[in-house]
Amino acid sequence: MPQTAPPRGNTLRPLRASNLVVDLVELAGVARKFVQCPCGRFAQVKRSELVAHNTPDEKRCPNSRRSIVNDLDEADWACAYDRTARQIERSRSSRPQFSKPKPPAATPVAHLARPRPAHLARTAGHSPEALAELDRTAKAAARAKARAR
Repeated sequence: MPQTAPPRGNTLRPLRASNLVVDLVELAGVARKFVQCPCGRFAQVKRSELVAHNTPDEKRCPNSRRSIVNDLDEADWACAYDRTARQIERSRSSRPQFSKPKPPAATPVAHLARPRPAHLARTAGHSPEALAELDRTAKAAARAKARAR
């Protein structure tokens, strides 16, 4: 009885490229085909199967290394890519653009050395002398607590 080699890739039924969202990326003059996996991530197509990839929650995707039936020729692939690009453009245009808030302006260096009056909100209405007395009392209490340990 002849032995057969175990299947190399995923044993699930092959996916059809015509049913998936496709993408075509050209890097350094080499065109690479991508499809959107059912998990939501775009995965590269190599040797008629999806490359191994993770789901958005960083677990191994069950569709990794799943076979792809490429029922699209180059012209159909480009047409599907254009259709996907238009669909993405429509979905992006309706969303409001988020802009990161600008940080507050820094205090000029010339103002840093200037003495500032104590604000009542920071001092709870106490005079500078009363604040010094409160500070001494707090330090003494902290020292006594440290000695008690």
